[in-house]
Amino acid sequence: MTATARRTYRPIVKVFFVGNFVAAAILTGLLTARTTSLSPNHVASFALFAILALIAELRPLDWLGPNGKVKITASPTFLLGLFLVAPIPTAGLAASAVVLLAYGWRRGPLVSGLFNIGQIVLSLEVGFLITSWLGFRPLEVAGGRFGPLWWAIGALASGLLAIGVNLVLAGTASDLDNQASFITVMRASLSTSLILSVSMICLAPIMVVLTASNFALGILLTATIFAIYRTSDLALKHEHEATHDLLTSLANRRSLYAQAELSIAAAHRKDQQLSVLQIDLDGFKGINDRLGQAVGDKVLKAVALRLLEGRRAGDVVSRIGGDEFVVILPSTQTSHDATEAAAQILRQLRLPLVLDGVPLTIDASIGIAQFPEHGEDINTLLSNADTALYRSKKAKNGPELYTDEHNRSGPVRMTLAGEMLRAMEKREFFLAYQPKLDLVSQTFVGVEALIRWNHPTRGVLYPDAFITTAEQTDLMQPLTEYVLERALQQCSLWHAEGLFLTMAVNVSARNLHDHDFVVSVANILRLAEVDPMWLELELTENTVMVNPERTARVLEDLRKLGIQIALDDFGTGFSSLANLRTLPIDRVKIDKTFVFGMLHSLKDESIVRSIIDLAKNLGLGTVAEGVESLEVLTRLEQLGCETVQGYYIGKPISAIEIRNMCHDGGLSPMPLRGILP
Repeated sequence: MTATARRTYRPIVKVFFVGNFVAAAILTGLLTARTTSLSPNHVASFALFAILALIAELRPLDWLGPNGKVKITASPTFLLGLFLVAPIPTAGLAASAVVLLAYGWRRGPLVSGLFNIGQIVLSLEVGFLITSWLGFRPLEVAGGRFGPLWWAIGALASGLLAIGVNLVLAGTASDLDNQASFITVMRASLSTSLILSVSMICLAPIMVVLTASNFALGILLTATIFAIYRTSDLALKHEHEATHDLLTSLANRRSLYAQAELSIAAAHRKDQQLSVLQIDLDGFKGINDRLGQAVGDKVLKAVALRLLEGRRAGDVVSRIGGDEFVVILPSTQTSHDATEAAAQILRQLRLPLVLDGVPLTIDASIGIAQFPEHGEDINTLLSNADTALYRSKKAKNGPELYTDEHNRSGPVRMTLAGEMLRAMEKREFFLAYQPKLDLVSQTFVGVEALIRWNHPTRGVLYPDAFITTAEQTDLMQPLTEYVLERALQQCSLWHAEGLFLTMAVNVSARNLHDHDFVVSVANILRLAEVDPMWLELELTENTVMVNPERTARVLEDLRKLGIQIALDDFGTGFSSLANLRTLPIDRVKIDKTFVFGMLHSLKDESIVRSIIDLAKNLGLGTVAEGVESLEVLTRLEQLGCETVQGYYIGKPISAIEIRNMCHDGGLSPMPLRGILP
């Protein structure tokens, strides 16, 4: 029956707390004039109940309610017992002493202790006054106006009324403090903590009767009460484990969905907006790698605490896995409100943090989606928030709101997306293959599969015309699978002809965010009957930096299958040496902008040389893109580059042309003629 202890409260809450205490004191004083003395028959029982109430207050249960961590105790049984065997003022003073001693022992905030004294005493006194006014409270257990049965009914009614008053006071305090709303507290308390409180209340009259007739039996009943208390403790822990993240105690995905449905339904009824914030920590894998998982866990706990500190009334804070968090803000009225709330969360997360004597900097990216504009169910809202999160990580400009403006023109994008679906069904997409030359063996060793669209009215379209739309919709996954299937089928045909070339396919950040991507790739390889060693997946630096931790996990799973990984456009993105050192990759592809300028710019040549040297030192292979002249090719060979591709080697061509280029009599790989001097 105690309230949540916090270090600081709003002024209006402090006034409410003190007001409750004053009201309880005044009511106790008014009742003192009508006080009768404590019956000698109940002195022992009174002392026993006071001692047991103090023990129960000192050993509360922790329940994570809508207002944070709540203390639930077995004290209702014994506090109600005090009021059943003693005059109301005497019982009120004893209850006050119990709460005051417990708070002194726990060193809780004084203002919170005053509220709990007032809350408990006021609720019990009001309950007994109401039942006494109705004539249900006798002066003695065995007698009374209506007899023992009605005495028991009156005792239970008093306890239940006290619980009701207690809940109203707790809910009002929470609402005033802008934590959980009054209705939220009522709903949560009725579903969980009320069960324990009613159980304790029902035992109080029984214990009073037993101690009055046989004090030893009352002592034995105490063991039963604490057994029920222990069972309730285990039940609460099991409920908590099922609905909350074990590390941070935040709501888990299951609880998030359940609470989101209630929040969305409430927003719909009130015709209000609701915001979903998807939060992903930046650089978390680096912390884990450098300082260990134990420190990483402490960082996640610190992030959880900071998210809870900034929580407002009705907000839902959850951890859905790894370093991913979701916050639901039901009280945001405009997109500006949502963006400002996200910015405040970001500022809170960026505050200095010291763990185990090590100063750490926490940063994050936040994507925002709003109900009902960006979706009317939690799945759609989370998907769109994830899209905004992707842009937030890519742009690094703070929280990003999901909007159609960022996705180009909405109608045009949706029209193009519909055309792409039709194009996949009619197999209008086709692949061109650009050959790769190994400078050591002077042979073709592989190709890069490049998608083209034979549009019925616009002619042949290159990826720049449609890939962005695929990434901003749900088409990236089926489009990538389409390319993989066609490319690996062709790879299998070449292998059957004795032409053994690696097949490189580009993937995007959207693919790496897909939890089923690794399984899909494995299935496509199996159906095509191609050994994974012949498949190479290429991703850009910026794709990696969208979420380095998640990317590293996915790439590691892909490499376990035997697939090779290449980092494309290297030198133009935002990756660091630390990321390059820890990423599970096989080779880097030097961006063509440096290759183009290396004969005319010492800086470009220095960059190319540095990348080649760095890759060698890290045990990685190198591929240079954009080779368009013999001079560039020769210089790259002198610098130690292993593989090259570009128009001088060969433009993207059809599968038949690749076969004709590579061999005349079915042998591969084949020495080149006329390319190297």
